[in-house]
Amino acid sequence: MNTVEIGVYRNLSSVIWISCFFVFSSQAQAILITDRWLGDKNTITISTQDDFNQIFYWEEVYGEDNLVHYSPADVNAVVNAPDSPGCPAATDACYFDKVLTLEGEVGIWEFQIVVINTSPFDWSGYHFEFYDPLFQQPQGNNTLLDVKNATFPVIEVMPNAVWLSGGTQTFLNLVTVTADLDLTGGVGSIGIRQVATTPEPATLALLSLGLAVLGFTRCRMRCR
Repeated sequence: MNTVEIGVYRNLSSVIWISCFFVFSSQAQAILITDRWLGDKNTITISTQDDFNQIFYWEEVYGEDNLVHYSPADVNAVVNAPDSPGCPAATDACYFDKVLTLEGEVGIWEFQIVVINTSPFDWSGYHFEFYDPLFQQPQGNNTLLDVKNATFPVIEVMPNAVWLSGGTQTFLNLVTVTADLDLTGGVGSIGIRQVATTPEPATLALLSLGLAVLGFTRCRMRCR
């Protein structure tokens, strides 16, 4: 093989290698997470995907500063005001919504979330609700297998929601949601609504009154 032939062979090998790289790169699977209301007081700061261990991780900042009644749990929800920047101009509350898009992922996956609380409120609970991508219909097909967290001691898992509660917290440490993506076929998108909650003022007043009465009763018993 002469010098010209060697040069052509090397160039052809490089072209083939680069072509294969782009072909396989284009076939790489990736879960996408997007914020529904860009420009509001909530942001997704980082997201990473570990295909080998089938883990998708993201961190976010929860900065909403408006309260509305959250009827499912009879508490206040920490939300954006309807006319806040980045939110739709409507009378409905502007929740921390995001859309998770699957790109062929199947099997058992762990979704790990860390939430930094920059709102002016301490949280008494945290809720994950699952919807269609347009947030019109609750979505529940028994894909949730397990939920763990290092912040709230009480965990309630429902077909289309997860409730965390117990105590008062200033942030939400690592939450791990394990899901079976085989039931989704590895395609489609899921709307995720996250709702931090805090007790209503009346609830706090009743709690304070109850503690005061309990303290007074104990004091009288000791005095006797």
